[in-house]
Amino acid sequence: MTSFRPTAPLLQMASEHGVTLSNLAAHFATGTVALPAACDAVEARAEKVTKSDRAVRLPIDPKDPQALAIIASMESLNAFLMAKGRIDGIVFAGLRRIFSHAGKPDFAWQWGGRFYSMPRGDAYESMSGGGDESGRGRRARAALLRIDGEAVEEVDLSAAHLTILHGLLGLPFDASTASYALPGLDHKEVKRWIMIALGASDPKAGGPRCAIVRREAVKRFPVLAGLKGHGISTHDLQYHEAEIMMMAMAELQSQGIGFLPVHDALIVPTSKRGIAAEVLKNAFERYFTENLGKPTAPVPSVH
Repeated sequence: MTSFRPTAPLLQMASEHGVTLSNLAAHFATGTVALPAACDAVEARAEKVTKSDRAVRLPIDPKDPQALAIIASMESLNAFLMAKGRIDGIVFAGLRRIFSHAGKPDFAWQWGGRFYSMPRGDAYESMSGGGDESGRGRRARAALLRIDGEAVEEVDLSAAHLTILHGLLGLPFDASTASYALPGLDHKEVKRWIMIALGASDPKAGGPRCAIVRREAVKRFPVLAGLKGHGISTHDLQYHEAEIMMMAMAELQSQGIGFLPVHDALIVPTSKRGIAAEVLKNAFERYFTENLGKPTAPVPSVH
């Protein structure tokens, strides 16, 4: 399938001529994309030997009860999201979950598991546009996407992996008061190094050029000093993040509210932003206390 996505300037030009996303169907015939096959909505990929390798997709045991449960949840999710009028402005062909390190002997669907758009549709989660790096994808999606007939906003879990790490280790943490702003340092550089360190599970990540940022960040967040010894990889963190998002999406689905996930964020109709923020916060807390059996949960920052 070949598709073309309009840029923000083209949308503005069309609007000046009376063609908008809300009345698109009055001017153009629109087709529908078939629901993805169940076997395509879940992928198990082997680990890469080197960074340049392409992860190999491995077969899934059709009798694996965990796999069947994940597939069933994705079928329900895609049926809801692909209902007529739910997602507009892009070619949406459904979601898939991609699990990693599936070639390891102890693989049990506990690594990765993030949500991605199906190959036949637009990769909305990796859209980009003009402006600074942190907001360009958000702006591009806001310009194009319509959910339940409305303009959209994104609800984010701030410092998601750092917060999840504290929770898994049973350490108290309040992300709503945590800050990357350290004296004399650019908060973006601090955030970038923390993401690198968490991604590598290594407090020495980034090399000598990050020495000052590393020193101050570890002072602020001591848990980072033990990254190599925690036994928690970035693939573990991604899995827990994805499970939290799944809980939140299931609740929004039960309320009939449309959404699209972008790793640690949910795209929702503007009028439902407040509801989505509360749902995401509750899902985060419930995941730790109900699913993981922790006595308490770290406090997430949802914005």
